[in-house]
Parts: sequence; C-alpha cells; structure tokens
Amino acid sequence: MKTALLFTLLLSFKAWSGPVELFKSQFPSSLGPITNQAFCWENNQGEAGGYRNEAKQRLASLTKLFTTLSSLESLGPEKTWTTTVWINNDRVHIAGDFDPWFEEEKIFSLIENLKALGLTKIKELTFDSRFVFTDMPQGQHTPVSSTLVSNALIHYFNPTGKFGAIAKERLLSVKKFQEEEGINYSLPAAGIPTSNVKFVNVNPLMNLAGSSLHTHQSKPLVTILKAMNMMSKNMVANVLWEESKKVTDPLKVFAKYGILPTEITLNNGSGLPVISGQTRLDNLASCQSILKLLRALEIKASNLKLNIDEFVAVGTDLGSLKERFLNDLPLKESIAAKTGTLKNSSTLAGWIESAKPLRFVILNHVTETLKARDWQDQFLSKWISQTARPRNYSSEMIYPVDSNFFN
Repeated sequence: MKTALLFTLLLSFKAWSGPVELFKSQFPSSLGPITNQAFCWENNQGEAGGYRNEAKQRLASLTKLFTTLSSLESLGPEKTWTTTVWINNDRVHIAGDFDPWFEEEKIFSLIENLKALGLTKIKELTFDSRFVFTDMPQGQHTPVSSTLVSNALIHYFNPTGKFGAIAKERLLSVKKFQEEEGINYSLPAAGIPTSNVKFVNVNPLMNLAGSSLHTHQSKPLVTILKAMNMMSKNMVANVLWEESKKVTDPLKVFAKYGILPTEITLNNGSGLPVISGQTRLDNLASCQSILKLLRALEIKASNLKLNIDEFVAVGTDLGSLKERFLNDLPLKESIAAKTGTLKNSSTLAGWIESAKPLRFVILNHVTETLKARDWQDQFLSKWISQTARPRNYSSEMIYPVDSNFFN
C-alpha cells in the first residue's frame, strides 16, 4: 500500500506545462491529429506534466519494459536456463529448458561443437516441447510450437549438409554481430548432413546404451533482458513473459507498484498484435501507467543493486537506438529508453540524465512511423538537450554464447 501511495503522489501532476505545450505546438499535423497523441513526464523534484495521461494507446514494443519488470520480479536477475544435448552415434536429441534466447548464434555454435565431437552426419535430430528456437522475425504474435521450431531447424540441419538460404543470411548477420561485439568465435561454413528432424514427446536417447550428454547454460536473465530491449527481440519477450507467469501473475506484480489492471491491456510479452481472422488485439497502456512502470523499474533495480543501463538500451548501444539522436550527441549519451513500432504506432519511453534527471513517455498514433521517430528525436532535443549530460555507462557485450557452446 505504501508503494501504491508513493506512485499516487508522484503522479499528482503539477501545473508546469512547458514541455507539454512544446509537445503540442511542435507536433506536425501531417502525421495526424494531436488528439491521437499522448505525452507525459516527471522528475525526482516533483515536477511533472502530461497530455492525455489516461488515454490507453498501443504500446508496441514498450510492452517489453512490462516484461522486464515481471521477469526481474518473478525470476531474478541471475536466473539461467540449461539446454541438454544427448548424442548416441549419429543420433542427436535436444532437451530444452525454455531458454528464451536460443537463436541462430547458438545454432551455429552448436553445429561447430557437434563437429568438434566427431559428428559428420546425423541420422535423426529430435527435440522436445521445451526447446525454443526460431530464426524468423514475426509480424504478429506467434506462440511457440513444434512446427515453428522444426521449420527453423531444417534451415541448418538438412540432408545436403548445406545451409539453406535463410541460414546463409543469418550467418552473415551473426558475423556482423560478432564484429560489432569485437569477438571472433569460430562459425561453421556448412552444416552437418541430417536425414531427419522431428519433434518427440520422450527423449529417445535417454536410456540408450552409449548415450552421452552435454549441457549449455544460457546467459543470466539480466543480460538476456539487455539484449531483448536493445534488439527488441519478440520471441525472447514472449518466452520470458510465459516463464514469468509460471511463478507470479504479472498483473499482481504490476499492482504491487501501483499499476492498475484498468490502465493496461496485455495479451503477450512482446507487443506484437494478436490476430485471429478479422480480429486484432493490441497491447494497450496509458501514459500514466508507463510512468509508473519506469519508476517501478528504478525501484526494482535499486533493490537488486543494478543500474537501469544493465537491462535497458542506452542511446549509444547497438540495436533499436543505434540510428536515433544522431544529430544530438549529448542527448544520445544521456538517454536510456525503449522504442516501439507498429503500423501507425510509434512509441518511446525511458530516462534522460540531465540537470534534473527525468522519466518520459511518448505515444504517437500516426500516419508514418519513420517520420514520427524523427520528430520524437527532434522534440526531445529541443526540450532537454541543453541540460542533458552523459550517463556513467560503458557498453557491455551481449553476444548470447561463449566460444564453446557446451559449458
């Protein structure tokens, strides 16, 4: 109750409307009516303001900040997931653990390590329902399924032993990722000829004589959250949302910090729309509730002895903020934020280091999202750039796997 009361007091907006008037006067009518937009802000000195604070709008990938809080609260920052690979001669079975961040980087590393163990061909590659792997971006919310995983695996494990077109594209992107991270882990030039890939309910190698097992442990949750928010990874967010729900109802987590169910509508952890036939369901939240969320993340970080920068993207990071604020270095160095983009929706929320550090939320419902992002950058620059100051931040490596897959 004390925490909820604290938020009630923090969100008692003072009649200090300078930034709000700037927001309203600068928003271009070509992007849509001002009455479709929302903006709010606050600092620790009790100054605050907002426009359409209580209007629920599409969150898009700002949803991932809700997933971040739910995950930290339910799972803890040091939580890891262990994937076990069983091998028996030319048969391989992957026993998953709902590792939320199992993407092409890990598949390439797995292939390299299987080759190092002497596998030159695979008669049968099996996997279970706890193994989550996808290498394709989703345009709408896509639940994990055995078909989804199987379709992704055959890009890398097929009878020819050659990588499919998608796998080749992913290999190039992984090489670029390694270059950006300043690492040079060995990547395979080709796969391993694999006769069959299939889902199974029971591990066929568990009780088979001569089977060996090898384990891979994921990075800790806090690192996974940093990657999820930097790169806006949808499947990572969805898996983390489901993993968190197994421990604590997210709505109870949010209520603990004063975020009421009436202020939010969350269908998944990523922000992608749920589409069924002609029905579309989007994640929604009010500007006011997102300010509460930002404050909650600060409280959670403080309790865990973490910095916001350790699990949220900073303007100078790779990923979704890489091309933002390019004409305003002070602002780029001062901001930690999450972006969100869907058709007709562009959102941005986070923290700015300045003479008076602040939290802000921008929810735009617009005709053109690219132009909306440019406008958001310009608006923040006009508002805060002169007092912005660099964050005390050094970038951290977020590559998901060490040089050896098995650890």
